Amino acid sequence: MDWPSIIQISHFARCGFVERLKDPHIVCPVIVGLLTRYSSNYEYPDHVNNHTKNEKKIRICLLHILATYARIFYFDTVQILSNQSFICSINSIFEIAIDENHKDKTSETEILLSLIVFHLIEREQPMLCRVANKSGLLDRLIQIFNKPNDECLTVRIKSAVLRTIIRLIRISSKAASSSWIKLKKQVIDSIFSDDISMRIWGLKYVLTVIKMIEVNSKEGLALECIQPLQLCPSIFVLMYDECVPVRQQSILTICRIIISHENEKECTQLVYMGVIGLLLDVLKQNELMNYTNHIAIPVLISLNKLVKHSEKWAFILINSKGIDTILSYLKYPAENIIIAVILLLFNVSNHSSFHTNKVLEFKTLHKLHRIKEIVNSNEFTRIIGKVIYSLIMMCTEYEILHSFIMNSGDSQIIENESIQIHLKLIQKSFTKLQKFMDSNVKMKY
Repeated sequence: MDWPSIIQISHFARCGFVERLKDPHIVCPVIVGLLTRYSSNYEYPDHVNNHTKNEKKIRICLLHILATYARIFYFDTVQILSNQSFICSINSIFEIAIDENHKDKTSETEILLSLIVFHLIEREQPMLCRVANKSGLLDRLIQIFNKPNDECLTVRIKSAVLRTIIRLIRISSKAASSSWIKLKKQVIDSIFSDDISMRIWGLKYVLTVIKMIEVNSKEGLALECIQPLQLCPSIFVLMYDECVPVRQQSILTICRIIISHENEKECTQLVYMGVIGLLLDVLKQNELMNYTNHIAIPVLISLNKLVKHSEKWAFILINSKGIDTILSYLKYPAENIIIAVILLLFNVSNHSSFHTNKVLEFKTLHKLHRIKEIVNSNEFTRIIGKVIYSLIMMCTEYEILHSFIMNSGDSQIIENESIQIHLKLIQKSFTKLQKFMDSNVKMKY
């Protein structure tokens, strides 16, 4: 292919004349070959005129063609570009970006186009990330992100670079931990950036690193290199950010930190920071109702993990009016939310009869029984039935039990021999206590 043909294809690509574009099997290999040449110290042929000698303009022209082909003919283009040559040419472009101090918008366009092409290809070929990591693309991007005093490195570029770094570290815990060591300071700064996208992608990066390192960690020891607890006070602030997506991302990050920690001492630090109250506040936020399934599940799982550790923490949840808040989530039809709520109620109650009585003060048994009657799944009904039975057998408040059993209208509960024996024992204790209190009152007067 000659230069006039390439310039013509570039024009068609920019203008969206899809029907005039040539076969990707012909165009893409040629473009990658040219891109490799023009992204390195290559002597230009004599027939290239002065107007096209500008390296950046040539590279941008070639990248525009690849981006268009990857978007429109993605299946064919992906197959052609999923190779070492393409990665090497992209890598060379980023090397140029590191070596130069840019002052014009062409450099920004060049980097963005390179990232767009990589994203389009990687979307269909995730294994390309392994090739990219081996060829040093991750290190190049980290260097670009950390590069100071470059006018080209706008917030838009930094956000796109960080997004690509997140994609690259998702395939390797080693890459995730090494990137954290190099990026920690800059990412923490980005979390408090004025730009919303930087705050969101900064939090997503932290979340991804924790997930990746957690996979290969033993008893959470590998998480020590991240020290996520040091980040918590900063992330707590973002849980009240004006931007809902930022708030949402900070909540997910905190939940991941809680779920990742097996060490009770570290969980204690989080509780002392007030994390239980913060998570309950999240469940009360009306702005997050559109993300109920996405947000409620990790929050409920995090609370569940904390209350299982300690009866004191379970009581903090009770005293924070947490039971009423948690029960409000039974109105959602999603089974996974209902199961998470039931499990949390059970684990709070499981510490003692005192905890159980406190949990059941909010007509909890009535609400659970109502759910049992609504759901169609036999397995789900069986689980709720077992939880209701356990709560009844742990409860020592006669009035709560009597009110529920008599009003349930459920023959399986009313006629259950174990429940009836338990109710009689509680009634006997209740009667004795009532007589004792009455006799004390008479003695006083």
